[in-house]
Amino acid sequence: MLVSTNIAWGVLRPLKYIPHTAQPPAELTKAAMVYKFQRLKEQKASPDYAIFGSSLPMCAFFYAEGPPYFDLAEGKRIRESQINLLQAYPLSGYLTHKLTEEFKTKPNVFNFSGAACMVSDARVMLDRTIATGKIPKTIFYGVGLRDFVDNVNPPPGETPIYTALCDFGYLLKNLPETISLPAFPQLMISSICNMYGLRNEFKIAFEHNLCTYFHRPSSLEIAFNIAAINAQLKLPSSKSTAADAASSSAKSDASADKRTLTSGGSGTKGSPAGENKSERSNMAGTGTGNGSSPKSITSDQKPSLSSLDYAQRYYPANYRRLEKEMNELRLFIERCHEKDIKLVLINMPVSSGHPSISPPGLRDRYLRELRNAANKADLYLDYDNNGIFSDTDFFDTVHLNPNGAQKFIDDLVTKYAQSSHR
Repeated sequence: MLVSTNIAWGVLRPLKYIPHTAQPPAELTKAAMVYKFQRLKEQKASPDYAIFGSSLPMCAFFYAEGPPYFDLAEGKRIRESQINLLQAYPLSGYLTHKLTEEFKTKPNVFNFSGAACMVSDARVMLDRTIATGKIPKTIFYGVGLRDFVDNVNPPPGETPIYTALCDFGYLLKNLPETISLPAFPQLMISSICNMYGLRNEFKIAFEHNLCTYFHRPSSLEIAFNIAAINAQLKLPSSKSTAADAASSSAKSDASADKRTLTSGGSGTKGSPAGENKSERSNMAGTGTGNGSSPKSITSDQKPSLSSLDYAQRYYPANYRRLEKEMNELRLFIERCHEKDIKLVLINMPVSSGHPSISPPGLRDRYLRELRNAANKADLYLDYDNNGIFSDTDFFDTVHLNPNGAQKFIDDLVTKYAQSSHR
């Protein structure tokens, strides 16, 4: 009876017919991660390269996808599935192109990066990837300070990515690790009973449909609508070309929020298309920040540039979580060694103003411990203040725009190739 009910509730997919514009970021992130693993399982061969990380690499590899690199068929499939395009896109055509140029062989590249991905999430993603048998030969793992200390994101076991990937089998197989999680009882109940695990999705669907019937705006849509933030590429019709699609996307970006982002006299214009106040606080997929800074930050410390509420993520300095997530990184590196996966660890670039948003001592400790952990990676690339990027390469304080994205991938492939040829 329970099995039949679970199957029925799973087949219903309550959010299938709910526009992604009406879904909270956490649900979009979960759906995107489930979609990526579904696409991985459908592949015949293991990826030659895999991309891991949070919204920093996710935006970088996505916004580099101008024509002819963007896969229109994949984009159409994602759109038809009512899943967020930016988060669910599992490819990287531009990286594939640059690697093909460098090594004269076209590789299979898979993009696992996801919004609000903590290091503990990435470790679970790697475990689940290994379990599919589709083990990548090389991983490009891009990290940033937020991935280790986010005060807005829930603790391990409660994040969107963790809950999306942590099923009954995973819980039991990794019992020594998972049973220590405060959320373990909730995860176990959800994995056994789909009705419980999908309760929030049904609540969202019910509210949306009810509000639509009575012609009233849903509170969820008001609070969490992040459709515009993702700079959705407009898929061309049968008479259109890929260039038309990219042009439409560029125009969409250009017409988006034109706030000038300044910090220390330098700045950029634009942000990931059309983010508003509530969207900035929720881009990572969780949290409902109101855009204000903690009282611990004085007026002269408060950044004047669009910070995506990173101040709330960094203050107060969470050294305890930093240490926990840094240990997760060490486990991630060990897993790579065990499976003979070449790991390229990347400290992602940020704008000139971003470091001033976090407590200096927290950032210094992060950089120091990251370098120590990176000693066991096959290659470590540190883009912190390396002079390659200017503020005009960013949408906001941390997310690369199309120009910055291609510049990043160009340099990444060059340095990776140099290390491979030694």
